[in-house]
Amino acid sequence: MAEKSTFPANVKFSTAPMSAQELTFPDNRFTQSFTSFAFHCLGDHDTAAKQIYRTLKPGGVAIASIWIHMPHVDALQHAHWRTRGKDSPMPVLLPLEGFLEKDLRKALEAGGFEAGKITCSEKDCYLKIPDLKRWAQLAWSYLGALPTGWSQNDEAKWDEAVNDIVEQLESGNGILKNEKGETVLKMVACVAIATK
Repeated sequence: MAEKSTFPANVKFSTAPMSAQELTFPDNRFTQSFTSFAFHCLGDHDTAAKQIYRTLKPGGVAIASIWIHMPHVDALQHAHWRTRGKDSPMPVLLPLEGFLEKDLRKALEAGGFEAGKITCSEKDCYLKIPDLKRWAQLAWSYLGALPTGWSQNDEAKWDEAVNDIVEQLESGNGILKNEKGETVLKMVACVAIATK
């Protein structure tokens, strides 16, 4: 990646997979930290925010974005319950509870950021979907998987789940049709900027 970039030769890139709650970077390491659409899936949000705060230099900036409205989540949850039953554990990427601006602010404050140094803004985002059934298949294959993997029952009810997602999306809130007849999902993002 660095070879193809326009960054100066002295800029080095590296990756290091690790838990957001157990960053191994030293204190006061970074000038910026980006957590892109992940806080709602992190589990222990407060500990992750503490790690972000710890690894930022004084005056450093954390940017964290979350989805506060995603109409497809309700449709996927409905398909989950319809094909697996209400007692089945929810897929990890389809949390039952929403994660809103107040939750993001609370996590950042628990992490050490001062309330007065956190600003949030909302942004409407639109996703055009030319083939809703194909999109539903892709969404279900990625977001509908259980931690234990796919079962024989899931395979047997695959078409039922996909058709249910399409039906739910076509009748749901936040779904539009554009002039080309494409389905358009309106999602709302919240972007927080916090300074250490």
